[in-house]
Amino acid sequence: MTHEQIEQSVRSFGVTPAPSKFQKVTQIVIDNLEGGYYHPNMQAADPKKFAIMGKSGETMYGIDRVAGGKINETKAGKLFWLLIDSQQASTKWKYGYKAEGDTAAQLKILAATIIYDVYVRLCKQFGIDRNIVDNDDCLLVHWCYACWNGSGHFQKWAKQFNTEVSRQKSLISGGKQKDYDYDLLRACALNTRKTDGTQAIRDRADRISGIWKKYFNYTLPTTALATAQKMQKSKLWLWLLLGGVIIGGGIGIYVWRKKTKR
Repeated sequence: MTHEQIEQSVRSFGVTPAPSKFQKVTQIVIDNLEGGYYHPNMQAADPKKFAIMGKSGETMYGIDRVAGGKINETKAGKLFWLLIDSQQASTKWKYGYKAEGDTAAQLKILAATIIYDVYVRLCKQFGIDRNIVDNDDCLLVHWCYACWNGSGHFQKWAKQFNTEVSRQKSLISGGKQKDYDYDLLRACALNTRKTDGTQAIRDRADRISGIWKKYFNYTLPTTALATAQKMQKSKLWLWLLLGGVIIGGGIGIYVWRKKTKR
């Protein structure tokens, strides 16, 4: 079937597919950053081989049937797992299998629709300006994948990203900058991954920049990344300084109170 026909088949179940651009980006994330099929039965059959999966539930494209919670209760989520069940995946699919043909195409449209709902909700919750992100393929890859990384990472990265957006908005309104510096915005987004406290997140930063090059023929200027790193360090030193002032002030007040009580 054509993509349009597959989309129509999804619509026939009452599911409105995600926008085509978001579908494209989600497919890139699935093909390059997320895994295929896993079922806990695999761990039961070979505990040593699948020990790394821990307590993971049945999973496809990084969407966990158990831990995913409410996203699996949406129309798209229910249809996603119904389609997997119709293929008798738990007994027939091998570890890492990503499906083929029309089945894979349907699953990826449904996965994109599931993740799109998460993306819209988190952007609204944490103040991401979608007018900026939705118009840039590289940023959209970052924030789309951030939905898989979890709301905690999304929130943390949003704070840093929003700070830079606000800074640039001030420059634009003040006539010091004509438009957004997307190189720097992309650099800020990538740098939050490069400096994250989770090793798995850091490991994928270079893969994301590789995706930008492979799919969008974009290479992040080293100067932009260096600027983003410098800005982050300066903010860190500012917070350390403020923390020192607060702690020092607190100690000073404590000592003064002790003396006045004598």
